[in-house]
Amino acid sequence: MVDHLAILGAALTYEERAHLAGLASYVQTEFGVDALIVNIGVMWGASMHCLRTGAPDVNLIGIDIDYTDHPIVQEEELNAEFILGDSTELCNTFGRVAHAVFVDGSHRYEDVLADAIGWGSKVVHGGLIIFHDYAPADIDLKRDPSLADVKRAVECWFLDNSANWELYATVDSTVAYRRI
Repeated sequence: MVDHLAILGAALTYEERAHLAGLASYVQTEFGVDALIVNIGVMWGASMHCLRTGAPDVNLIGIDIDYTDHPIVQEEELNAEFILGDSTELCNTFGRVAHAVFVDGSHRYEDVLADAIGWGSKVVHGGLIIFHDYAPADIDLKRDPSLADVKRAVECWFLDNSANWELYATVDSTVAYRRI
């Protein structure tokens, strides 16, 4: 297995990578090997590696519009399923419950909000929804101003859903909520 803390090509800090592995470990411990973690926004696969490292035995699904040109993603090594498509559309036909969902796909306000609402509804009680780029660094905002939409969408979603979710943990630009 590739060291999840050393994967190149992803905008995850060392601390976020370790945190993702820890959140995945929580899922496997809490729900067992039949648990399902969904990773929205596969790209280079670093988050997939982090999740798999923390939860080596759970079901892991990666969803992305296009990950085919990113050589770091290796389905066999990750023992994961990959689905090519738009996460906001796939959510409507996805017939399984999830124990954790990591949202790091489109950073547009509408897409983040749709992922939060749609995929959040699939998460079981005690499960997690995790967002990346919630608090991006200034240098990242200069590179991609749309990253500011992530925080706005997550806060809007949480405002409407705070009766069902609690803040679980934050590390750098990653925020996790637990369904209550």
